Amino acid sequence: YYSYETLVSGGIIGYVKNSEVIVTNCENSGSVSSGDSADYVYSGGIIGYGSGSRTSVKGCNNSGSITAVSSTYTSYYYTYSGGIIGRGATEISDCTNSGTIKADAYNAHSGGMVGYDCDTVTGCNNYGDISCGYGSGGMVGCSCSAIANCNNSGAISSDLYAGGIIGETSNCNIIKCTNYGTIE
Repeated sequence: YYSYETLVSGGIIGYVKNSEVIVTNCENSGSVSSGDSADYVYSGGIIGYGSGSRTSVKGCNNSGSITAVSSTYTSYYYTYSGGIIGRGATEISDCTNSGTIKADAYNAHSGGMVGYDCDTVTGCNNYGDISCGYGSGGMVGCSCSAIANCNNSGAISSDLYAGGIIGETSNCNIIKCTNYGTIE
């Protein structure tokens, strides 16, 4: 735990706290899971939660299964899972996910690269299946400024919002991206 009701797990780094972190050419092949009774749950293949002024991941790969689960089923709490980062990144570039990504909670988002909150995703590929109860995307579950030159081949499923590139967004530029996966 890094705070009372939050649980964070990452294949390389669990939690980045208010600092500049650049992770380059790392790989996770192990299963990463967080959750059960915590209100805020974040899981990522490389980083669980990147809460900082600049968190960048470049040239990294995840092939492990990533799961975030919360038994606290209210709209006030959040559960995020991502093949590269669960929540919060400035930049994700030239990364690949082939692991299965799942977020299970009332307000859950999951993505091949990031579950929630990323400035830019470029040159990335997702081959893993992505699922959750709220917003699932081949690259991003929810909230990203720009996604460019990315491809999704995994199956994407969600109870509410599912997209081959992004599950839910209000402002996002998507440039030269392709989806080959099934959307449910």
